[in-house]
Amino acid sequence: MNASSHAHKVLCRECCKDDHQSLTVYGFKQHSSCSHALFKLRTVIDHYVKSSSTVNICALDISEAFDKVDHFALLQLLMNRLLPRNFIGVLLNWFTKCFSCVRWGSHLSYWFSIKAGVRQGGCLSPILFAMHMDVLIGNLKYGLRRTY
Repeated sequence: MNASSHAHKVLCRECCKDDHQSLTVYGFKQHSSCSHALFKLRTVIDHYVKSSSTVNICALDISEAFDKVDHFALLQLLMNRLLPRNFIGVLLNWFTKCFSCVRWGSHLSYWFSIKAGVRQGGCLSPILFAMHMDVLIGNLKYGLRRTY
């Protein structure tokens, strides 16, 4: 086991503590899945239809959302959740050292920094993404309450 994968596991453990887990993103909750979300949605719809109420549904396609998470907004979110400073410092260090280039045939472009996105396939990425989505969903709920 190399030091990088060991550090990654430690970070995952810190981020997965009960007080930091997502409450609203079904696909990333333990013992839960998207089928649970669909069941809950269907149950709510059935309840309102039985009482002859109109049901309006809004669905969002977030298939490319992993690539859109702003690194510094994510770090701010983690600070707001009071995660340890050294944990946030490690993420800041990793994020500021993310660079890429484009290869076209045998030619490479200039290197550029990556300022958004969480790595797909990492054990920490779904957790960070779920935390980010929790804030967005919370803001949506707050906005809906304010308009009525």
